[in-house]
Amino acid sequence: MPDPHAVLLLGCVSLTVDAPRLARDLDVSDLVGQRRAEAEDQGLPWFVLSADRGLLRPDDLVSPHDLDLREQPASYRLAWGAWVIERLRHELGSLTGVRLEVHAGEAYAGALAEAAHEAGATLIRPSQGPRQADPAGVFVTSLRDVTRAVQLEYLEESRVPTTPGLYSWWVDEPGAAALASGLGHRVDPGIIYVGQAGATRWPSGQRSPNSLRGRLIGMHRDGTVNFSAFRRNLAASLSLLGAGRADEGALTDWMRLHLAVAWRSSDDVDGLAAVERDVLAELDPVLNLRGMPASEVRLELKRRRSKKGLLAARACKEPAAGPELPSERCPGGHGRLNVTKKDFARGQIRITREAKREMRLMEATDLQVCLQGEMFFCQYDPRLGPDKERSGLVRLGAANLVRVLGGPVALKATRSPDGVLDLA
Repeated sequence: MPDPHAVLLLGCVSLTVDAPRLARDLDVSDLVGQRRAEAEDQGLPWFVLSADRGLLRPDDLVSPHDLDLREQPASYRLAWGAWVIERLRHELGSLTGVRLEVHAGEAYAGALAEAAHEAGATLIRPSQGPRQADPAGVFVTSLRDVTRAVQLEYLEESRVPTTPGLYSWWVDEPGAAALASGLGHRVDPGIIYVGQAGATRWPSGQRSPNSLRGRLIGMHRDGTVNFSAFRRNLAASLSLLGAGRADEGALTDWMRLHLAVAWRSSDDVDGLAAVERDVLAELDPVLNLRGMPASEVRLELKRRRSKKGLLAARACKEPAAGPELPSERCPGGHGRLNVTKKDFARGQIRITREAKREMRLMEATDLQVCLQGEMFFCQYDPRLGPDKERSGLVRLGAANLVRVLGGPVALKATRSPDGVLDLA
């Protein structure tokens, strides 16, 4: 049975011609020619892909040209892919649920992937089956490509896709100098932070509702330090974070002036977290903390974020590099909170009775928790009775504990003036 939702997109052996001719008369491989004949017999729409003219209908005339998509910069390929998908919309209407069968090289399929996904279409290469998420190397190439980075000052919300994917934040030379001054260590212009949006949460298999637009616009650009680890890291580096609060307006203004962002969408949410780990290992962005190897910059950033533990105690005697707000001080610690194997199995963190009182956690409530730099909203149970008082419980879920902490660990707890429970 023919697939009524299939559309064929054909590449050619060569689009270099010595005289104008119809697109249907261009040379194709025997296999592609056979598939084209089958499509015509079944009444399926088909088009020819041209690096120079984008999308060609079978009866379009092709003039002599010699343009190879593989040799074009990433910015051209990205624009070319969006152009082709928009032409398909004009020809066919909505592409939601449409299967785009691409008989062309990787350069064509790769250039079409992001725009096709955003349009709701499924991209298929018959020799490979449904197109899976690009390997980490392709993401690294995309996120490293400065031509894909858009300055935050000029970034329109509608331009960021509502799809899962990876992103990279870039800082210019004056911005890098400001970060270096605050942290007291070298920070180079370029990529400073990489993250993902929409990856499946393992081992639970829970789907994430996050998207690139929600992450980059809603959380990073327009959010607060309590909802964005990236904003919190920037605020700490720039001495805009004090007593658990940040000068959000000044931070956003600084970001608009000095930052740019690049992104790449992904179809494979199940494999996205693994790809992110590989990309982080390759790019080693200076402001990423979780799961990254220790460095002088990261140790200083952690100290400036948390202000507790041995490094924080030392910092109270020895001023950190760069000016700090007068209101910053070393917060009181609340002892060790041991997260055991049983706690991991139950998806909980126990708050001792002493810590409950010091942090005024004596009522059941929905609680905002910063667990080693990642923000969560969860339920808190103080377990006050009726028979006897027990340790309070913060319920984060087993999958989140495994993903963020990895295994049994001792944490230090403090609570900021705005009520956020910080566990590090």
